[in-house]
Amino acid sequence: MFFQPADLHTASCNTDSKGFRVSVDAKGTVARVDESEGRDCSLVFGNSVAFSVGARSDAATLSARLSHQTGDTWLNFAGRAFSSSQEFLTFVYHRHLVGRVKRVVLFSGSNDLYLYYSPKTFDESLGVFFFSRFFEERMRQPAELKWAQRVWKAAVPSRLARRRETDLDALIAERKPGREQAIGIVCRNLVYWKALTDGLGIELVYALQPIRSWVNKPVTDEEAELTREQRETPTEWNEILNKVMDQDHYHWFADRLGRHCADLSIRFIDMSREISAHSRRNEWLFIDHLHLTDAGYDVCADILASSFSRTAA
Repeated sequence: MFFQPADLHTASCNTDSKGFRVSVDAKGTVARVDESEGRDCSLVFGNSVAFSVGARSDAATLSARLSHQTGDTWLNFAGRAFSSSQEFLTFVYHRHLVGRVKRVVLFSGSNDLYLYYSPKTFDESLGVFFFSRFFEERMRQPAELKWAQRVWKAAVPSRLARRRETDLDALIAERKPGREQAIGIVCRNLVYWKALTDGLGIELVYALQPIRSWVNKPVTDEEAELTREQRETPTEWNEILNKVMDQDHYHWFADRLGRHCADLSIRFIDMSREISAHSRRNEWLFIDHLHLTDAGYDVCADILASSFSRTAA
């Protein structure tokens, strides 16, 4: 549906000609997907957290810190706002851009859970993805109607196009009994990942991304201040996250995914649990519910790298 803009150049975030965020290898050299043909590497997939929103530079991203921790070159194959299906398709369509792949880490989870509860139509084949309602509406309309609607929307006051208010509590209560569908989409994609990576001789790891409310750590002053700012400007996104990123959903989601990964012989890492045991108590790790600081990405890279070392031993 969409990807990062190509050839973005800023002080904190840069993308290559394909739209992938650049990484940094173990020597501190910029590592680009579009210049990695024939290069041995490992890959990070996931949503905006794997992309490393919140990192102050490309060198502070999860992929770059993994390069630093492991000595291997890690490339950033993540896409902001991606679901698990979009993560898998990114590999299918872009695997040819790089050489031999040693490891794939799926650093993911939150979007598939959030999107199940967002007020959109759930598709049993595709699940739900950001802008899926927009996509569905456009696909149903003939070209002439699309043109007429563009003219109409340009002519009417913007207040007429305001979204109808949604009763989120009622929506979540209605959808919760069927929440296994959200797990089903992820697990189906993991079956495909397992078959493909086994065939290509790639080690596959599923890391359930950390969620602030799932990590057992005191809230720092910085995290508290950011939380207050977010509450002052509430969005549907944050309100749904607040309601479904609770302990009930955490234990259900982590347990289901962990058991499914065990059935498929995929290594599963619960990053919230690992950070709870790993991080120093006063570390500022989160900038919101999901995204991390430089220190947060470094902690995650350290946890992942340590798990690779234990496996090799």
